[in-house]
Amino acid sequence: MTPVREAMISVSRMRDKAKKPETYRLNALWWRLHSMESKDPETCRLFSRNMYKLYKYMKARPELYQAKPKNKTDFQWSQYGS
Repeated sequence: MTPVREAMISVSRMRDKAKKPETYRLNALWWRLHSMESKDPETCRLFSRNMYKLYKYMKARPELYQAKPKNKTDFQWSQYGS
């Protein structure tokens, strides 16, 4: 197994134990690692950037996410989903 794959597995395990918004930071890291082995690295980096933006947005506005309706995803509730 490659070191990148091992890192991806490790990040996935951490993500499974993490709570929001930390899960989005770890998702961003996973996509960044995945871009190193992908045939389409730019799309992976785009996903990574979007996950990290959502992480930063949620981290800066925790009170906003306490009021989030159940029928909306975190992305839809953020400024990026409108």
